[in-house]
Amino acid sequence: MQKGNANYPLFVKADGDAFFGLLADTGTSVANLGMDVVQSAGVKIYAITALAQGAIVTSVLWGAILAYIIDRNYKSAGIFALVASFFAYIGFIHAPVIKLGAALNYAGWYLVLAVLLGIFHWRGVTAKTGLPQSDECIQQEQKA
Repeated sequence: MQKGNANYPLFVKADGDAFFGLLADTGTSVANLGMDVVQSAGVKIYAITALAQGAIVTSVLWGAILAYIIDRNYKSAGIFALVASFFAYIGFIHAPVIKLGAALNYAGWYLVLAVLLGIFHWRGVTAKTGLPQSDECIQQEQKA
């Protein structure tokens, strides 16, 4: 019987509050019941183990990507997204084992992000050419 791990928070999705009321009334938890019992009751549980695998490296990569996006340095942000895609592909992040193709879905989405950032860099998206501004913001810039 596979039980939940206390190190990994669980998201529980169930129809209505009956299941949660039952847990509260019995004084137990999903981890104590076991995953097979809970899933046989029709409750879907999504664990965030993918984010726990390589969490420090993932947070450093996301920090770099976001910092470069804030600075409108899309080329560097795209390079970090490519690195994240490679790390996810080999399983260094988002996967419990290191092997080729370990977390293909995450690698694919990091690759999509890298392509999008590459397009922003290629198109020359800047603070002035990026998102449209309101008339009030444009008037304030013209006064300055």
